[in-house]
Amino acid sequence: MQQIIDIQADLQKICTLAELHLDENDSVFSFNQHFESEKIACLCAVSSSQLAEIQQLNTYRLGIYYERLWRILIDNSDNFHCVLQNQQLIENKQTLGEFDFIIEDTQSHQFSHLEIAIKFYLNISHLLTHSTDVFSKLSAQENTWRGPNSSDSLATKYTHLINKQLKLSSLPAAQKLLATHKVQTPTPCFSLKGYLFNHWQHQGVKPAYYSGEVIEHHWLYVDELDDYLSQLMPPEKQHRDNIYFIQKFCWIRQQHREATPVNTADIKELLQNKDSPIMLALGEKESLNGTGLMREVQRFFVAPRCWPSNATLEEFNA
Repeated sequence: MQQIIDIQADLQKICTLAELHLDENDSVFSFNQHFESEKIACLCAVSSSQLAEIQQLNTYRLGIYYERLWRILIDNSDNFHCVLQNQQLIENKQTLGEFDFIIEDTQSHQFSHLEIAIKFYLNISHLLTHSTDVFSKLSAQENTWRGPNSSDSLATKYTHLINKQLKLSSLPAAQKLLATHKVQTPTPCFSLKGYLFNHWQHQGVKPAYYSGEVIEHHWLYVDELDDYLSQLMPPEKQHRDNIYFIQKFCWIRQQHREATPVNTADIKELLQNKDSPIMLALGEKESLNGTGLMREVQRFFVAPRCWPSNATLEEFNA
């Protein structure tokens, strides 16, 4: 069950989290820019009704929870009003798509069609043959940033946002639906936030349109775990009180009320028969308002050697 302290930690993180694709030529709803005039404490206040709505979600799907967090931020803002959320567009009994949000600027009274997502991508460029032809065929190195499901990439997500999701509001059926809510010509925009992870031995790489200055987080293979941990801390400190397994539902925040301490043997067992990475963190325990918390010092993904899939690697040889 989500508690206010967890929700507020997630809300605060969203307010400062980097945009994975921030291009001046695109319709990016830069959350950090639009909300910079408002106090984070006010945006991240959680009412009893908002808490109840999240607790009633009855799901551990991060994407659904993330949308609910955005709704809290919009509702707490003086700058925006939510007109529609998760509105399906249906024509002739066929579902054409779904709007994440239709919002109104309370000052200009202009409308926006806003699509949002949070993603976690690992850079695999060091596994590939660095050929100019390869990267030009794939239209950017954003293809080398892959999700835990390696078929997902920063490039494919961005393309889907631009070519499908943002075009939804321009369809005749959408315009007819929006007119019933007195919405006129919404501007399509998106926010694609998240975390990026470089391989621990190949750092310093970042996508061209990433809004952050540096990438602080790492990923590694399970057979590199001992070497990686020895770089972070001496062997005598590599015990259950320092390393934690982070469940996906908790991937936004970097302070945790409930996190499972693990050792290297536990990590290897968690990865048995898995084909995707797991998230871990080196952490420190602290107290906040009388509540015991684990604060992340360094988060990282550990992957089995079968990741990324052969199909993913073959894309770069096609």
